[in-house]
Parts: sequence; C-alpha cells; structure tokens
Amino acid sequence: MLVLCTLSIIAVLSFAKLFYRLNRAKRRQYPGPTPWPVIGNIFPTTRIWEAFANLRPTYGDTFSLTIAGTPIIVLNSAEMGRELLENRSAKYWKRPLPKMIELAGMERGVVFQPDATRLRKSRALIHNAINPRSIPHIRNVLDQHIHMFLHHVLASPEEFMDHLHNTITAIMLLLSHGYTVSGPNDLFLKMAKETVQNFARASDISQFAVEWIPFLSWVPFMPFKSLAKSWLNQYTMLVDDGLKMVNAAMDRGNASYSLLAEAIQSKDKDVDIVDIAKFAAAEVFTDDYSNAEEQTISTMNSFILAMVLHPDVQHRAHAELDTTIGCGNFPTYEDKQNLPFINAILKETLRRYTPIPLVHRKPSTDDTVHDFFIAKDTMVLVNFWGMLNDPLTYPDPASFRPERWTCDDTTSIDPLKVVFGFGRRLCPGRLLAEDLLFMMISSTLALFEISPPTNEAGQHVYPTGEYSDGGMMFVAPLPFKCTFKVRSKELAATVSALG
Repeated sequence: MLVLCTLSIIAVLSFAKLFYRLNRAKRRQYPGPTPWPVIGNIFPTTRIWEAFANLRPTYGDTFSLTIAGTPIIVLNSAEMGRELLENRSAKYWKRPLPKMIELAGMERGVVFQPDATRLRKSRALIHNAINPRSIPHIRNVLDQHIHMFLHHVLASPEEFMDHLHNTITAIMLLLSHGYTVSGPNDLFLKMAKETVQNFARASDISQFAVEWIPFLSWVPFMPFKSLAKSWLNQYTMLVDDGLKMVNAAMDRGNASYSLLAEAIQSKDKDVDIVDIAKFAAAEVFTDDYSNAEEQTISTMNSFILAMVLHPDVQHRAHAELDTTIGCGNFPTYEDKQNLPFINAILKETLRRYTPIPLVHRKPSTDDTVHDFFIAKDTMVLVNFWGMLNDPLTYPDPASFRPERWTCDDTTSIDPLKVVFGFGRRLCPGRLLAEDLLFMMISSTLALFEISPPTNEAGQHVYPTGEYSDGGMMFVAPLPFKCTFKVRSKELAATVSALG
C-alpha cells in the first residue's frame, strides 16, 4: 500500500512537472535561429557581441538562443535594457554565478553578490566612499595621480600603457584602503593587479567548459580546479591583508581616508559592515559593470589610439583647449562645461570602443515582456556593443566621429547612460569614472600631441587598431606604439617637478 501510494505521488508530481513545462513551452517565445539538437546554437568564440548585433536585422532587437541546453535572451537595444533592468529590476538584478567565480570564492564581494542586503550595503559603501561630487578631496587625489601619470609618460613614453595601469590601480588602492603605492614594484600594487586579472578570467563564462557543462565540477583532477584554488588563495590574501593593514594604521592613528576605514568607524550595527566592507574594498577594482579599473584603462588606451588614428580630431581638441583655458594651463573640473568637444571625445570613445561589450543577468521568476515569455533563470545577455553601434541610432557607427555629440540630436543614446549599466546594478563608481576619464583625457591633450611613430624613411607607421577579444567580458587595444610631443614647456616643467 505504501509503495502504491509513493508511486502515485511520484506520478502526480511528474505529470504536474510535465504539464508545467508543456504549458510554459506553449507561451510566445522570442524569435531566434533554430538550434542544433543537444548543442544548441553555435557562435564564433571571438567578438560574439558583433555576431549578436548582426542577427538584429533578421530577428529584431531582442531574440532567443540555446547553448548547451541553456536558454538565452539577447538584448540589443537600450530601450529593452531599461525595461528589464530598470523597470523590472526586482526580477533582473541577479547575475548568473559563474562556476569559476564560485570556486574562487569571489562571489562574496559586490559583482556577483547573491544576497540583496549585502549587495545594497556594499554598493552604498562604494558610492559614499568614492563619490567625488560629495567628497571634494577625492578630486585632489585624482589630480595628483593624473599629473604623476603625465610625469611618467614624459620620462618614458614608450611605457605609457604600464604607467596608465599603475596609475589607475594606485588611485583605487588609495580610495579603498588608504594605501599609497611606493612605485611600480610595490607588492600590494602587484597583488591588486593580479586580482583584477584573475577576476576578469573567472568572470568570463566563455573561457571554461565547466560554465556550460556543470557536471565537470565533480570530475577529479580537472585543471580548472587547481587554477580556481590559486585564485581563491590570492583573493583571500588581498582581502585579509587589506583589512589588517587598515586596522594597523588606525591603531597607530595615521590611517588615511578610505572606504574600509570609514566602514570600520561606522555605527551601522544591523549587519557585519566590516566583513562586507573588506570584500567591497577588494572589489573597488572589480566594480559593477563589471571591472572599474579595466574599463577605465581600456577607455584611456582607446582614447590614445583614437588620437593617433584621427589627428584631425586631436587638432580640434587642442584648439578648444587653447581657446578656452590657454595653452599653458591644465584644465579643471569647472572647465568641463566649457569644453564640449573634449566631452564629445570621451563619449565617442566609450561608444566606438565599448570596453565592456556584454553583461549578463537572470530573472528570479518567470516573466512576460511585450507578450513574450522569459522563463526563470534564463540567461539574459545585455549587448552594450550592439546598443552603441546600431546604424539606425548612430549613422556610420564604425567611424570615430565625436562631432555627433556636439549637435542637438536627441535620437542618439548617450554612451554614459549605457556603459555604466541599468537598474540596481548601475555602477556605483560611475561618477568617479566620469571625472577621472574627463580629467585624464583633457590633461593629456593639454600637455601632449600624440602621433604615430615614424620609420627610417620618416614615414608615419600607424597602429593596426586591433583589439584583444576578451571573451564575453572585456576588450582593450593590443599594445601599440606612439609618440608624445610636448605642447607646453610650462606644463612639462610642472609635471617634471614631481619626480
């Protein structure tokens, strides 16, 4: 009797599950290419965001895919991005957790935080601690590091990419831990840079088979397991050593202002704010959308590349600077509103060379959008690159044209309202990034004329303009050469004195 009852219950549950699946399958699905049996849809492993954008004319701005049994919805329009991630943020705030992130213990910070309370606290900590609009001295920190960057470029211009990387990381370390980097060989600097690289690799779901074939995580002696363990050890060391360092400085009474120091002194007793803060501080480098440091570095390198490839744009920028602030002056934050073409260069750099082409989300419940059904836990891929390179929105999108942002065109979507994300995952460090990028771009142009190198015949040798693929996460220019010619002896003397 007990066996019969058990079998009956199993049969009823199985029928109910089958009925639910069949009923759900009958709902209107987004169109998309027909998948192959078992493996699903096949796409190139490089620059997949372009492949997604190329499907827009056939299937529309939003379409569906299946890869290895995983249902996927691709969003190619900012309108749909806002509809799902802003208007329906209660359903779409979560990120799918990459297996490598989980194995490396990196879900304890901000980017992949699954707990709503910890996420809210983490984002508030970051926003409050590194907001240059409410904490004026942060702008002084940015100015000092930007001028030091220019000093290093003046001394060894061929290493400008390394100088840029070290400068951005040093800024993040000062704001997160109150730590002043001693030089390019600083151990804590190296540890932070290594964390950024590890986090970027672990976040990229296109790089490891275990992300699409989960049972591999149960197979012993898989190489990715030892790799994840090494990342876990390194990440934990950065988190714990960072907290010890700040606590020691506070005990000595010489702690500098930082996110972590502010949290330790916080009177918030609702949650373990220090535990939240130590991971948030470690992930200021790997901030939402999705890596603040890499995004800033990529954008600055893209700007330098664009100036080499488009001297006419650079000459117009120099003319604006010379007319507005004078040839022998560095720009200030107050000058921003009077430098529309410099602002246009920043926007066009973010649009044309989108540093983070794709991010992903998942709905926490079934949803219906414009009569189309999206099942719970579907992977929603937000194609920033597709949004910012749509020929219907941006005529001639493959061309670098800052002037598109100096007219009163209301149809173009401001890249600054896309690249930092939507909804609850809107980058909490976006104001810092905007200030930093504007000041680095304008200050670099004030001091230098950037040109391609010349060969033995005196002819310009232009870079190819090729980019790293970055899987599904980050893209950046491949290393290239250029020259930096001083435009102002007064400004050169100012930054030279910093050495």
